[in-house]
Amino acid sequence: MKNFKIKAILLTIVAIGIFGFVSCDKFDNPVDDSDYTPTRVVFYDINEINLQEGNLDQPITCEPILPLGVDRLDNRKGPDRKKDEKRPNIGFEEIFRLMDLTPEQYEVIKAYFAEHRDCVSSWLKILREAQMKIIAAAREEQKTIIAKYKAGEITREEAAAALRDLNQKTKEALKNLPENTEVRKGIQDCFEELIANIKSELTPEQLTMFERWLASKNGNIRNIG
Repeated sequence: MKNFKIKAILLTIVAIGIFGFVSCDKFDNPVDDSDYTPTRVVFYDINEINLQEGNLDQPITCEPILPLGVDRLDNRKGPDRKKDEKRPNIGFEEIFRLMDLTPEQYEVIKAYFAEHRDCVSSWLKILREAQMKIIAAAREEQKTIIAKYKAGEITREEAAAALRDLNQKTKEALKNLPENTEVRKGIQDCFEELIANIKSELTPEQLTMFERWLASKNGNIRNIG
């Protein structure tokens, strides 16, 4: 049994080594809500450059898109892992408790948050596709530089300098993607739709409390999430 476990671990390590590089390329679900609290908004800093720089040994690659404002419950064990509704005063839970939502209201609003995560995820997929076109072109250029070095056409220092330039050029290309503006607006639209949906389920008294609470956050998603 012990030998079997060791073999399983080794196979897992090999699998990670083989597929780890590809996994970020095929990051199909940037907002996986399986372990997230049900009423957390999702946002993403478009200005963040998700680039793993390349060198003579390491290919240029992308880091997974990891949105902010989602709360993965890694530190919770057993049955408590799914008891999200009992978490104290986090994000929207703070105002939802103060408004004394009915169980029916809360269930409907949770569904709106799930739709919100799907909405953000769809925009992040668009961003990832645009990013990967740049990454693919950079990898081809990196291969050319490495091939020249291995053929003795350039020195190691010259190859390293060329790769540094390529890394910087790739970062700039990612930063200046036209899709950045589109995705930023799309994510903001997702948030505004979520807020409108929540308001549609509230009583006049709850709506007054909710709008006052929103105003205290200055409309900043980071202050709410």
